[in-house]
Amino acid sequence: MNPRVFFVVLALLALAAYVASGLSFTRRDGTAAPGDRPDTPAWAQGLGARLVRHRPVQDSDIQGLLGSCTDPTRLSLGAGQGCSYVLRALPRTSAVIRDLRLRSPQPFQVQLVYGDLRGNPEPAKVTDGRYDVTVDVSRDGAQVIVTCLLTACSIQQGGP
Repeated sequence: MNPRVFFVVLALLALAAYVASGLSFTRRDGTAAPGDRPDTPAWAQGLGARLVRHRPVQDSDIQGLLGSCTDPTRLSLGAGQGCSYVLRALPRTSAVIRDLRLRSPQPFQVQLVYGDLRGNPEPAKVTDGRYDVTVDVSRDGAQVIVTCLLTACSIQQGGP
């Protein structure tokens, strides 16, 4: 057998083994919906937690204010009233996830809208007698929509 043919066959076998092992990691059991992505393995989640750091949203992350927002770090809104502002995108090389934490003594909800216009409202949950919500902001940035629900509310960004 010609050595060149041997190495070509060996390379094709190695490629087939690589593809087969990759497909086995993403294999589904058929119970998931067709559009669902497979769960990330535990070892990959642990590695991601070590490589990506979390930090709170800072004033420099706020790119623009929309509507009645004058200071997104301290919002005073009427019942049913909303406020919206835009958080800037981070560089593609950034290994940071920003945590947006909002607190208020009154009920409110926050929604992050990304470039694909998807985003589910996240109602604040009661923690230590205050309504509190923390959401992760994508590296691509997002539009933040904050809405007071039942009564007028005063919402503060950050906090202990």
